[in-house]
Amino acid sequence: MNIFYLLFFNFQIVFACDDFCFNKTLPRYQNCFCSECDLFDDCCSDVTPKTTTTLHNYECNSELKNYGTIYTIGKCPDNYQIKKLMLKCVLEPSTIIQSIPVYSYETNKFFKNIFCALCNLNSEKINDLKFFSLETNMKYNVSILEHIIKKPWHGFEVSKPDGVPWPRKCIKHIDTCPNNFNNSEIISLCSNYTAYRFSIFGKLYKNEYCAKCNEPETFLLCSKIESGLADYMSLQILFDLRNLKNE
Repeated sequence: MNIFYLLFFNFQIVFACDDFCFNKTLPRYQNCFCSECDLFDDCCSDVTPKTTTTLHNYECNSELKNYGTIYTIGKCPDNYQIKKLMLKCVLEPSTIIQSIPVYSYETNKFFKNIFCALCNLNSEKINDLKFFSLETNMKYNVSILEHIIKKPWHGFEVSKPDGVPWPRKCIKHIDTCPNNFNNSEIISLCSNYTAYRFSIFGKLYKNEYCAKCNEPETFLLCSKIESGLADYMSLQILFDLRNLKNE
């Protein structure tokens, strides 16, 4: 276990990083993964991957309230022809509906949003989809429904609905060195294993070596400071899926 020391005025703060699978003492601040990590390329250093195959169609692109970021399918097949729908799948969300993950009971797969589900699934499978729950601290009125479909994401959070399995967690991070960095040993170590480190400037790196080649002088932390959340009410999302292709 790595230990980092920071000095602020006369106070010494010690951070113990939970980087291994054999002794998970700080699960809240998990800095690497042990289950299915070979598929998502985020194994702790003491795990031997069972396969070299990774799930390239899954991306770390959706966030759940009180859970963190999750892997979902965020691309359409290469041969998909409906460009307008494809763009609503792959681009950064500009409306709330583009930010709500969807689960398929038929395929047991998670999708970034309904548009990603529609371009990946056969039409007979789209009725077996479940939207994640949407929560807001806004007072409920009819205009919320219009806000959900047409307006930007603001004042809403997403949570897992009942009856849907927990998706695989992930953490967005920097996992490469700059192109002009030429220390081959550090470049190799940066890509070799996962032990997440936060810089004091808020950036997250795959491990301390990725931090060294990007911010060589920065202090590193094992976790970021989280703020409290407001109270949110839950909304049930119901749509006619047949009409979404024409939105």
